[in-house]
This record gives sequence, structure tokens and C-alpha cells, in this order.
Amino acid sequence: MISELKGNYGQAYIQDCLKHMSRLPDKTYDLCFTDCPWGHDYQDHAQKPMGINQKAVKQERIPYDDAWKPEFHKQWFPEAQRTSHAQVVCVGSRHLDWWYAEMKPIGFVALIYKNGQGSTKVSRYSGCMLYLCFGEEDWWKHHKFHRNFYEVYIHNGFLRDNETELKHPSPKDFGTWYQMISDLNNKIPLTSVYDPFLGSGAEAEVCEALGIPWAGTEIMPEYANDIQLRIQKGMEYYKTRPLKLRSKQKTIGEMIL
Repeated sequence: MISELKGNYGQAYIQDCLKHMSRLPDKTYDLCFTDCPWGHDYQDHAQKPMGINQKAVKQERIPYDDAWKPEFHKQWFPEAQRTSHAQVVCVGSRHLDWWYAEMKPIGFVALIYKNGQGSTKVSRYSGCMLYLCFGEEDWWKHHKFHRNFYEVYIHNGFLRDNETELKHPSPKDFGTWYQMISDLNNKIPLTSVYDPFLGSGAEAEVCEALGIPWAGTEIMPEYANDIQLRIQKGMEYYKTRPLKLRSKQKTIGEMIL
């Protein structure tokens, strides 16, 4: 199946996402699934983050540039729309209104963090996180989230810093993205998933675990080892738990398109 697809899969490109996407044909990827920079600007407080319990932040973590850059979003997101059939983007809470006004999503799915309210600069905005949905109407007829919202716990990042091997300051939780991507993969399998902001490699780990062709870009070479570690974990997970598509799925609610 991979040989019939456009592009190289199972590969993390350590480069700017715009550089990568600018060379791709239209609709190279089936789905763009990503967590883009939110604009919380916590890099400015990397040495002593405001309000953060210092025991929860490991000093060896390397923060990325999370400054609010609307012109950058106006550049990369249209390229993501050109190179993929559908897009699911976690945008944070602070600039949610901007995303609705400028990019006009067709729907959303909410993550409810049961332990997301706390004293940290990030978690103050993480009681509820929205994943905005974009793309072709026909695509969404065949790929749907099976819930309007997912109730999850933060197991890593600033609040649950269990991933001691990683350099990324806030790695995304495997279980959450596994639920979401496997739901989209359920009725008709995804042919490929792309993440322009690969970060610690959560998308790579999940897609390896589900047996979905994937690709991603990450501009910071400091996270390359994180990505490799998570790819390996995904490969090991897939070997021990081969993908079994669910024939029936009880639907709590469907995304309104």
C-alpha cells in the first residue's frame, strides 16, 4: 500500500514545515493532524516559569519558540490545506477566536482534561482543549470522531513529567492521540497522516502503533532523539498488538459539519 502513495513515509524531516510542504504535490497526505504553536510564550520563562512548581519542570528540557506569530499561521496552514484532504489542529485557547475568524473550521472535538486545572502557565488554559477540524466534506463523511469530547488525564508535559528521556518540554500523551486517530481510522483506514510540528513525535508513535503510513517535520534538531524513541515505542506496540478494526462503534455524538 505504501508504494502506491505519493511521498516518503515513516520519516521525520528535521526542517521547517514550509520548506517541506512547498515541494509537495496537492493532496499528498490523507490527513494533517497536528498540535501547532499555541502562543503561550512560555519560552520566555524557561528558567523560572511563572507560577510553575519547579519540581514539575526538568531543567534538561529544551523549550521551543511558542510566540504568537499570526503571519506564520497564515503561511503554513494554507499549505497544509493544499497538501492534505483534511486537517485536525490543536490550537490552544488563547487565540481560538483568531483561528475561527481567519481559518473558519467546519467543526471541532473537545478534550476535557480531568486534572488540567492547576497553577502552571500552560495548565491554566488546559481545562478544555479544542481540536479544530477542516477539510473536504466528502472526506468527513467517511472519517468521523466517535465522540464530541474525550475525557482524558494529562500524563506528561508540565503536569505529569514521566517521560524522563525526552527533551521536549510538553510531549503529547500517546493514549489521547491513539484514541482520536484510531477513531478516524476506523470506518475507512487512513492512507497517510502528516504532522508539520512533530515535536516529541507523538504522531509518529501513534501511527506506528496503528500501522498507518506517516510523515512529519520538526524544525528543532534537539528533538530528533525524542522522535526516534517514540517511533521505536510505536513499532514495538504494533508488533504486540496488531491493528483490529472495530466492526461496531457506539457513537456518543458526531462532529457537526
